Amino acid sequence: MRYKIDYDGLKKFLETLTYKSIKDGALIEAETRDDIDFFCKTNEDKSEITLDQVVEYGMPFLVDAIGNDLSVCILTRKNYKLPTGRLIGAKFDRTIINDCRKTFGDYTNGCFVIPDKFIKK
Repeated sequence: MRYKIDYDGLKKFLETLTYKSIKDGALIEAETRDDIDFFCKTNEDKSEITLDQVVEYGMPFLVDAIGNDLSVCILTRKNYKLPTGRLIGAKFDRTIINDCRKTFGDYTNGCFVIPDKFIKK
């Protein structure tokens, strides 16, 4: 992996968040490169996405991969199996938060950018 992630620091940071703080912007919602290429057909669609939201191939990001969790995955062009057997366009690294409903108070659906303070290139 090209990126070193501080998993312990990331876990402590995520455990301090609430569902409301996540929706208010404590975590930035991510747009993966393959979703941008597939769904954004015009420049108007792409203009709504900022650069800090884009996850390029080879970059790690947080996602609700298995169900009611937050896991670190690495975006790839190839599909890989999750531990549950489902195919996704990313390589599963590890689960950080096992139960989002218990930790945050509600489910977190979607992809999120890992804050820069927890990633070293």
